[in-house]
Amino acid sequence: MKKLILLGSLFLAIFLVNTEKSYASNFSEGGVTVYKKEKIEDNQLLFERAKKGVTDKRINNIKQKGVLNSVEKDRSIEIDILETTELLEKIIDADGNEITSYATTYFVPITEDDLEATAGTLAAGGTSTSGDKSDSTFSATGITTMHYTVVTDDSGNQYYKWSRQTGTWQALTSGITFSNRSVKLNQLGYPIGGGGLVNPTKTESVSHSYDINVASYGWVSIFRGGSSIFGAKPKVTLTRGSSNWVFEFDHNMTF
Repeated sequence: MKKLILLGSLFLAIFLVNTEKSYASNFSEGGVTVYKKEKIEDNQLLFERAKKGVTDKRINNIKQKGVLNSVEKDRSIEIDILETTELLEKIIDADGNEITSYATTYFVPITEDDLEATAGTLAAGGTSTSGDKSDSTFSATGITTMHYTVVTDDSGNQYYKWSRQTGTWQALTSGITFSNRSVKLNQLGYPIGGGGLVNPTKTESVSHSYDINVASYGWVSIFRGGSSIFGAKPKVTLTRGSSNWVFEFDHNMTF
């Protein structure tokens, strides 16, 4: 019996060491952290990931377009949105539930041609393709990140919890300023506690950079299903000289 216990203990020790080597594991109270990494804070590195299609999670998105509209000319152009998702943490809790944390970052780069197409002499209309643009031509960029957690229980059911929305607007050429900044947030889906479809919405006035504590709204976790959505719409007014543009972009994650 002692030999069996010793063999069992040795097997467990080897398993834990291998797990730690493979997943950079560490143990937390009530569960096991099998993966953890710091979020990439360098927006240029994240943008390169997005341009190359590098992502840790494939997600479904709808309305993935930004719209730049000249206030004086009332002319607009659609701009492609690029995105990349980072896996930040995975925990197996004491009940066997898998708790996975992600951050999905969206970029909408605006070029000088985009500004001219709406307020100047270039032809307006169509879509500006972000992936084909050169960084040196960018005039401004909208950046926003959804922070959320996915819980998978031992029956395979999944539900999503939205915790934070962060972002910023970057002026990449001189003379551009931002004003009238806001972010509209909404979620749609069936709550984990039961009941009918929920669709709460909230609009926040924000500063140049923002960090919105969505968890503080008290919005419930929602089940994964065909009609479930986390949606955000950052909006800002760009000004350069006597010209003004309204710039907004919808990004709606469906799950």
